[in-house]
Amino acid sequence: MMISYAQNFEDVMLWRALKHIEHGFYLDVGANDPTVDSVTQFFYEQGWCGINIEPLTSHWQALQEARLRDINLQCVVGSFEGEIKLWECDVRGWATTDEEVIAHHETNGHLGRYTKVRQTTLNQLWLEHVPLEVHFLKIDVEGSERSVLEGLDLQRFRPWIVVVEATRPNTMIEVHAQWEHLLLNANYQFVYADGLNRFYIAGEHQELKAAFSYPPNFFDHFVTAPHLEGNLWAQTIATRAEQALQDLEMAEQCAAQALALAATTNLRANQLTEELKVLQAHASDLEAKLEKFLNNPFGRLTRTIRRISNILQQLKASRLKGTLKGWSASAARYIVSRPLLRKTGAQLLTRFPATRSRLKNLVRSAPTTHSRQGVIPLHLAHLAPRVRALYAALQDEWQGLKSSSNHVTATSASRRLRLAYVSPLPPARSGIADYSAELLPALAQYYDIDIVIEQPSLSDAWINTHCRVRDAKWLLDNPKLYDRVLYHLGNSSNHQHMFHLLTKVPGIVVLHDFYLGDVLNYLEAYAVDAFACQRALYKSHGYGALAARSLPGQFAKIAEQYPANLEVLQLAQGVIVHSQYSKQLAKTWYGPQLAEHWSVIPLLRLPNSKMDRNAARQALGLQPSDFIVCSFGLMGPTKLNHRLLKAWLDSSMADDETCKLVFVGEVPTTEYGAQMKLAVQASGLQHRIHISGWTDPTRYRQYLMAADLAVQLRANSRGETSAAVLDCLNYGLPTIVNAHGSLAELSPDTVCLLADDFEDTALTQAIDTLWRDANRRQAMGQLGRESIQTIHAPNTCADQYRLAIERHHATASLSAQAIAQATQTLTSVTGTPPADAQLIQIAQTLARQLQPIRTSRQLLVDVSATCKNDLKTGIQRVVRALVWSLIQTPPEGFRVEPVYLNCDTGIWHYCYAREWTSQALGISSGWLPDDPVDPIDGDVLLIADFTSGLAVAANQAGVFSSMQEAGVGVHFFVYDLLPIQMPHCFPPGEFGFSEWLNTLTATADSAICISQSVALDLQNWITTAGPQRDRPLGINWFHLGADLVNSIPTSGLAQNAPEILHALQATPSFLMVGTIEPRKGYLQTIQAFTQLWQSGVNINLVIVGHEGWTGLPNDQRQTIPQIMRQIQTHPELGKRLLWLKDVSDEYLAKLYSHSVCLIAASEGEGFGLPLIEAAQQGLPIIARDLPVFREVAGEHAFYFEGLDPPDLAQAIQAWLVQKADHQQPQSQSIPWLTWAQSTKRVIEVLQHANSI
Repeated sequence: MMISYAQNFEDVMLWRALKHIEHGFYLDVGANDPTVDSVTQFFYEQGWCGINIEPLTSHWQALQEARLRDINLQCVVGSFEGEIKLWECDVRGWATTDEEVIAHHETNGHLGRYTKVRQTTLNQLWLEHVPLEVHFLKIDVEGSERSVLEGLDLQRFRPWIVVVEATRPNTMIEVHAQWEHLLLNANYQFVYADGLNRFYIAGEHQELKAAFSYPPNFFDHFVTAPHLEGNLWAQTIATRAEQALQDLEMAEQCAAQALALAATTNLRANQLTEELKVLQAHASDLEAKLEKFLNNPFGRLTRTIRRISNILQQLKASRLKGTLKGWSASAARYIVSRPLLRKTGAQLLTRFPATRSRLKNLVRSAPTTHSRQGVIPLHLAHLAPRVRALYAALQDEWQGLKSSSNHVTATSASRRLRLAYVSPLPPARSGIADYSAELLPALAQYYDIDIVIEQPSLSDAWINTHCRVRDAKWLLDNPKLYDRVLYHLGNSSNHQHMFHLLTKVPGIVVLHDFYLGDVLNYLEAYAVDAFACQRALYKSHGYGALAARSLPGQFAKIAEQYPANLEVLQLAQGVIVHSQYSKQLAKTWYGPQLAEHWSVIPLLRLPNSKMDRNAARQALGLQPSDFIVCSFGLMGPTKLNHRLLKAWLDSSMADDETCKLVFVGEVPTTEYGAQMKLAVQASGLQHRIHISGWTDPTRYRQYLMAADLAVQLRANSRGETSAAVLDCLNYGLPTIVNAHGSLAELSPDTVCLLADDFEDTALTQAIDTLWRDANRRQAMGQLGRESIQTIHAPNTCADQYRLAIERHHATASLSAQAIAQATQTLTSVTGTPPADAQLIQIAQTLARQLQPIRTSRQLLVDVSATCKNDLKTGIQRVVRALVWSLIQTPPEGFRVEPVYLNCDTGIWHYCYAREWTSQALGISSGWLPDDPVDPIDGDVLLIADFTSGLAVAANQAGVFSSMQEAGVGVHFFVYDLLPIQMPHCFPPGEFGFSEWLNTLTATADSAICISQSVALDLQNWITTAGPQRDRPLGINWFHLGADLVNSIPTSGLAQNAPEILHALQATPSFLMVGTIEPRKGYLQTIQAFTQLWQSGVNINLVIVGHEGWTGLPNDQRQTIPQIMRQIQTHPELGKRLLWLKDVSDEYLAKLYSHSVCLIAASEGEGFGLPLIEAAQQGLPIIARDLPVFREVAGEHAFYFEGLDPPDLAQAIQAWLVQKADHQQPQSQSIPWLTWAQSTKRVIEVLQHANSI
């Protein structure tokens, strides 16, 4: 497996072209780091060496230490020799000598410094240091590429491959026109562009051109260097080590208690030993009596059952009861699963009603399947999770009715509602903790509040005095004690316990952060929930997000790009946010309905009543005459601190010694933090520019009182509301903001509102203007403070909370009322406890009536046959490709869900194929079970697989009709009608094809055929022999895609693959691809080649395909046994006749490229995918003259007729003559679709059928 270190997979492309070179030589101009983003590191690891040119001292020293075989030169390369100024940027890899690039970086807020460095030319360097042929030259010099090339005589010095960065630094603007002529005029040919670089090969090395035909892909077998993941897990390990030390201390404290308990434990052990002796005596007695029944099956069964029942009664208080119940249940399930035993047992148990009742309860209560929610009883396993939840609620309601009939509970109409308040609280270092501490006293006017926290201490005096403090376990154990539950959820580890709580105890969610990736990654990294982020990404954004996350280097990044919060939003009884921007984000990600009824409550702020500016300045060491500009909050790229620094330095204040700039907040230990510190030092004004670091609340308030002006900027907001901005307004501090995210909702009277994408000059102008205009500052500060005292005051916000909580609770109670009404109605009608079947039916009805808000419809792709037994047939290759393409580009408004038919519970139903899809996409599995499908109105079922008897049985069980009644459109693929058209080529019963076709053409809404020929065949069959329908069956068609790399291809080469491929190149080789079946023309082809060999024609025949129908007896396999005998006993087997029966897609692609011609001798096909795959490789085709082959290949194939061996032998000889004269048809001109294009056509067909 190759490890790619390069930024854009440049090393993958180069290795593909040059991996046959041992100990090659490279020349890297602008080498940078020896490992990070290095194009040459992998080659170095493979034994190559070369020259690295790097002017920056830090990188050059790293190269010196890491690249001992290389020549490492600290200089720059250009068009002349001498000394030149190099601009060192504050971003790694952006150093340059190009003045235009420097100006661009400075305009965007980046800082740097000039140094003088030595410059040489590649000509001089070549003469001094290059001892060998250079296999590739890489140039990455941040805008100075032309200068480098002008210093190289390409007529004299000829690297095989030249790779040049071809875009303006840090943009996608192409600039290769400035220098490309220097290469083209020197007989270099452009062969590939990757969006960042352009690749050129020397005219004398045209053999390398083929390696650049397609971008890096699955078959290159590479992974990227996992630096990001390594850092993540390094932090995890360090934290766990620290936790382990704390656990050790705790363990030592508990040791004494453990010793004290030892004596008690020993005593209890002695008691259990005596109990065990009694149980062993019972077991021995039972064993002796059972021996006597061995010759009496009837007596053995009945007496054993009764004896087990008696022993269970005797062991009622014993710990062994659970084990014996499990054994008994397992035995009972085994008997039930065997028809003969079941019948006999049922007859016997009618004589013993009590035993029958006990065993029935055992089978019902025993687990047969597991999910994340726990054990699922067998009779509920076919139900979707939502239906099971309603069933459980109905049972709880029934138990409540029973209890209420036996007990009278005194209630008071005036009782205050009891609220469970789940939130971090002080001293937790969280803005949400401080926010809750301010909200609770006001909210306590309306509720009797219990605090639910998972933290070691609580420092707020009011909360400790007025609230009961509980933990998460208490809430899980006592949810019915509370009338309302309120969760304050944010994107930090302080909220890690809330995700599980919310699944068990429903409540209203206050969503402080729209994106939850950080806390979800934390849950995974620290093994709190191994699949938390994976599950959230899937439920929120589908398989596409999971597949993106599995790409090298994307593991942690992807959660920053997706909100991953949909499960939280759907579990919530209601959602409260602090800005309209959060609702807009929900609309953007999930559509307009989800956030329609959310409540927007302004972020609460306690009005500030204490303002001692002079005391604050004195405490901070500031002079009364100083003009202080502050920016509050943790520093980072999204806070645009670097732009504020530049704007302040560009303003008039930079020249005034009384003006100071203070960043009030923690500086991160990241590259950005280091850059900010360096930039402050480089300004020369570090005595007036200060970074405070983390500040406690007291010092934070002092800065708010001392400041004259605040600047709070944002970029890439993820839905959070800036508490710091509100704090500034609360203290009457005039504030400059940009209209980004929730900041855009602030009144322009209360802040100075810049454009979201403001220019630096606009910020500088705003700073200067407010500095000079004291009256405007005072007016703005006063209006800002008034807005806090009115809109954001605690009592105002608490009243809005009360209204929102009660409104959302009332809405959520509708489903509970429906459950209660259904249960009461059933009980009143029957007068007896409801049976399980009745409860299940009611739960299913309620599930249809109480539909949750869905953010998308489901495109359910049936992969039943492929996911259970992937034989790598043509159909299964199509299924894999279609699934991958749909996942990459789903229809608008849909999420793609592979599904399969299942009857493990005895009831036919569809399940989500999560395990199979995960494996197919290379995603770790186990994050969610294959739950039963939960279809809703508007979903679409696409039966892409040939499901044979599965579909027939499912239809008889009402699966398809139930889905259609629920509003699901049902469509199916038709690959061909050959079992009906050519019955002599199929076994008796033709694998149930006729019954399958009759079933689906009678039931489905439309059929989608894989060619126009098949569509015409289907239409003719329906007209003459098809089932009767109330309305016509929709029939349409599409063509299959053919790009293997985008079809979830299988990989791996056989051990002898190199020898096989060499043999194919040494002798003209003809290729046949397809399962060995009677219709494929194998008998005719083998005999035709035998005649050719006997006549002296030296060619190879390569057969790629499994032996077909191996599960059938030979008398039903038609001509397959005869074909196999001819292959296995042929004297040319292993010489000029090759049979490859287990070939991956990767190996097949190589076989195509090493052959001279494809033979498509099949007597019947639905499409002919091998023709397209051959055309992709430019492989000529000899095909039987079938209408479908004409449809696919047109005039670009050589056609033959006749079923006798001489017919094909003559066609091959005629083709060889044409080949010798270069007159054979060229397959490259065959039009073919990518899987993306093919899938687009499928979507269009579904749209035409009014399903999408």
